[in-house]
Amino acid sequence: MNKRRDLSRLPGIRLSEQQNFLLVLIASLGMRIFAMLRVGIIGNDGLTYTTIATEILEGRWIHSNRTLLFNPYSASIALLHHWTGISCEFAGLLLNALPGGLAVVPLYFWCRDAFDRRVALTTAWIFALHPILIRYSAPVMRDGLFWFCMLATIHLGWSALHGRGMTRYLLAGFFATCATLNRTEGLVLFVLFTLWAILLPRNSAHPRFVLVRRCVGTLGSVAVFPVVIVALNLAVLPPNEPLSGFERFGFLSPATSDWIAGLRKQLSPPASHSLSPSTPSPLPRAEQKFVSNSSEVLPTSVSATVPSVIIPIPTVPDASIPAPLRTMRQLMDRIRIWNDAGDNMDTDGYYLRSFLTLADEHRHSLYLSMFFREFQHGYRFPVLIAFVVGIWFSRGGWSGSRDLPLLVYALLLMGVIYYHLMKTNIVESRYLLSAIPFVFPWSAVGFRRLII
Repeated sequence: MNKRRDLSRLPGIRLSEQQNFLLVLIASLGMRIFAMLRVGIIGNDGLTYTTIATEILEGRWIHSNRTLLFNPYSASIALLHHWTGISCEFAGLLLNALPGGLAVVPLYFWCRDAFDRRVALTTAWIFALHPILIRYSAPVMRDGLFWFCMLATIHLGWSALHGRGMTRYLLAGFFATCATLNRTEGLVLFVLFTLWAILLPRNSAHPRFVLVRRCVGTLGSVAVFPVVIVALNLAVLPPNEPLSGFERFGFLSPATSDWIAGLRKQLSPPASHSLSPSTPSPLPRAEQKFVSNSSEVLPTSVSATVPSVIIPIPTVPDASIPAPLRTMRQLMDRIRIWNDAGDNMDTDGYYLRSFLTLADEHRHSLYLSMFFREFQHGYRFPVLIAFVVGIWFSRGGWSGSRDLPLLVYALLLMGVIYYHLMKTNIVESRYLLSAIPFVFPWSAVGFRRLII
């Protein structure tokens, strides 16, 4: 009996900061590796990345998907396959799960510096155990690498702005460039970095010197992106190839493109370039025709059924709900029912046109409902409720210099993703998780407010 009383008086187990951090890191990596090992099939995105990696290994990089030509995820798959001999599919799994699990490291250290240790630990646990983050860190997808680069950029940029070495400015620019080449919305990281450089307090006896130092460092980090793009075009692509790397942005002027093309021709003669194809370039994919040797890309069991020449089947007209940049009349002209039936359409055709007209008139309501549904699905209600509680009941902890740039960053991200939704009619919850640096720390504040 006395022994039980003595045991009841023992203090609770308290872990040190290093032990807590190690525990959350093990949980983050363990959950993602476990989910990775349960992946049974590769999706369309994964097939695209492994195909590009295969083309890189075969020396056909320049005939790859132009919008993903310099994507670091596909190039990393090719390098890991070349160095280790593992399959491109398994390399893609590792390069999503491992960076996705390790992303908790920069998130923890940034929250510890920007908030406090308790908020950092709670934020790290939210990230480590979040089901949607675990789900998208498992298959062959680029999200895990993007989240790691995004959070590494924020941590390095924050520490650089607080005077911890000029090298961190360049490292922040490098990771921001990797994030941008991985996903277009990574470009907003440069905006966040610039706002922090302007608004963060300059606690120094020489504030002007600190401001100049920040401006120079920020310009250096931003300059990393165009320097890397130009270097990749000069080093990788043959002289006669068009400029690549900006296809997804659309803001590069023709004059800059011509300047880079001329510089590439001067520095890399066509005869000496190692990646110049020795055989005629293949036709674009939309114009290719399968000839008698097409059995090389088909299973042997069906090769005998392939005719000598197969003409591609015409593309089915796109009957999706139109984006605001397209008109309803353009959609109607592309739907076969109006082309065939004319004014004598049947009842189904009448209902279809009525539905599409209604969808066109209320398209923004439809887009907003899709947007907020995916936002809720991505972050989950408990995290969002804790976020609201943290913002509302801990307003005294709000810092304009720290949180206002994060708010602008999150709003810009939402605007970019909403524009993407209007253009493509596509939105996924994983796109919206780019606002983690703003949502998760305040959700951690809210959870601690609710529990304590």
